[in-house]
Amino acid sequence: APKTYSRLLRFQAVLRRLAAEPALPVAELAHDLGYSDQAHFQRDFRDFSGLTPQAWKRAAPEHTHHVRVDPGGG
Repeated sequence: APKTYSRLLRFQAVLRRLAAEPALPVAELAHDLGYSDQAHFQRDFRDFSGLTPQAWKRAAPEHTHHVRVDPGGG
């Protein structure tokens, strides 16, 4: 669907921005990329990655389009 594609493109922009500026506050990132509010940003982020932006930052993936998964569940 076009809306899903648009959301995915914006999420990819989020990942690129986080890779370039990992210390950027989530609220600023959400605003810069046109999200109406931080809750909307967090919901989209979780929908596409399965993680919150903060959890994704902690995972610190080497490749910005992949999230490392701990097979031990922890």
